[in-house]
Amino acid sequence: MSYVTEQISQSFREARVREGFSQRELSARLGVPQSHIMRTDAYRNAEASVIFG
Repeated sequence: MSYVTEQISQSFREARVREGFSQRELSARLGVPQSHIMRTDAYRNAEASVIFG
């Protein structure tokens, strides 16, 4: 995974936590499966298309 992708993943997770959303809450708000949020938090499969739909 590239450094940039890791930075996107880390920033995404930090923002989620800072705003107080659980993975389940955020996935419901975004309309994506919770597994997408889980993979992003775990720094796997964090392509921009997965994060932003």
